[in-house]
Amino acid sequence: MKKRGLQILGVLLIIVGGVLILNSFSGITGFVVFGETGQKVGGAVGALLVLGGVLVFVVSEIRHRKVLREIDEALRSGRAGTYREAEQMARKLGYSVEEGGNHMTVYDERHNVVTQIPRHGRDVPTGLYRAILKKLRDHAD
Repeated sequence: MKKRGLQILGVLLIIVGGVLILNSFSGITGFVVFGETGQKVGGAVGALLVLGGVLVFVVSEIRHRKVLREIDEALRSGRAGTYREAEQMARKLGYSVEEGGNHMTVYDERHNVVTQIPRHGRDVPTGLYRAILKKLRDHAD
């Protein structure tokens, strides 16, 4: 799942959890969203949902930073890479990739072109590979 999708899921979990927690308090008159859930069960489920939402945010950020570290490491090594490696990096960052005739086009969530990855052979020349990774890295921040 893309980072944006995980963030939306995290927000929804936190909101639903917060509503369940507030619903479990008996001292709040007139604030009954779910009348059939027990107070203890609703509070426990709400706390779990809030915790789950926070965990989704944390996991999303950890995954994103891990990919950025992989890109930084590849840039520091100075080696040439394959077009499949560049495609995998783009997909891990949540970009969509469309196959073209001699290249793959990488798009962001608004369908703006981030970069193109050529497919002329197995390896992408070092300078071009580094330029592609830099564009992916710069656009991800």
